Amino acid sequence: MDDIDTTVARLRAEGLTLRDPMVGTIAFDDGAIGSWSLAPMQDAPAWAPFFTNYGRTPEERRRGRDRAASPWQVEVLRVETPDPVTSARWMARALGSTANGQHVPAGDVTFAFVAGPRDRIVEIELNGDGSPVGEVNGLGYRRAVS
Repeated sequence: MDDIDTTVARLRAEGLTLRDPMVGTIAFDDGAIGSWSLAPMQDAPAWAPFFTNYGRTPEERRRGRDRAASPWQVEVLRVETPDPVTSARWMARALGSTANGQHVPAGDVTFAFVAGPRDRIVEIELNGDGSPVGEVNGLGYRRAVS
């Protein structure tokens, strides 16, 4: 998020509750020191997003990143929840997006909601050569199908 204060104000105006933004510092891969701000949601599902800004635009962050150290990108975050349609609508509202059934686009990532009792993120779908597959502590990893 480029402007945490505006995001927090927008979400609060829609009746969602967020903590006041917290701030800190971060060391970037290129050696620069920057600041970050973070606004977590309150009274929200465990899978709810948090909003952050690293003091650089996404393009500035990509230029400073060593691509060899990060060859994969998240394509889909699969969330298991008892009511996937209502959860997708809630997420779309929180992100200022639009739900397409049980899918919510969020930039380059799509949240896909599926029915089930766990009420958490259950799988990460990655693209990129050699992306991991398998399961770690109940979180599945799979390669995106092109």
